[in-house]
Amino acid sequence: MKHIFKGMANDSIDTINNNFDELADPNRDMNFKNATVNGYLHANGDSTTQKLDVFGGLYTHDDIHSLGGMTTKKSYEADVYDYGLNAHLTRVGTTVTIRIYGDIIGEHGAFSKINWNIPLGFRPPVETDALVSVGYTKGLIKIYPDGSTWNIDQAFHTSNNNGGDNVSYGFGSWSTLDDLPS
Repeated sequence: MKHIFKGMANDSIDTINNNFDELADPNRDMNFKNATVNGYLHANGDSTTQKLDVFGGLYTHDDIHSLGGMTTKKSYEADVYDYGLNAHLTRVGTTVTIRIYGDIIGEHGAFSKINWNIPLGFRPPVETDALVSVGYTKGLIKIYPDGSTWNIDQAFHTSNNNGGDNVSYGFGSWSTLDDLPS
């Protein structure tokens, strides 16, 4: 578009008409090349069109990165152990994933406390379940907001777990309200 100045001569009417024609052109490029927002960014529309699409990545100065073209600024990891019933914890943003693994070298009775203590930064805000399997025996592990964990309803043995071996594996996931681990 051409600049229009206060006090232009009447012969500049062509400039004004050309600017309006350019604005009315349906093939006009409506994409922002760069935009800096110093404050609140709001996407406005009805309930079916109100959205913000991000192509090519989104960067924030916080720890909130994890989807599509976005990259993760930081992830946090921790491990907990109990005689071969081990777990690896990963936190990205507020999402925690637990991966259970190991070869059991000590008995784990049904309805018994597991010697894991889920560290601060990884704890669920409410009672949460993780699925676990040892050999052919399947069970649940309860994870509590204080970090304690309990084996629920199945005993896991050092051998012959319903005909299977002593290899443990499992998973779980939850959102945490904990501050970021240090």
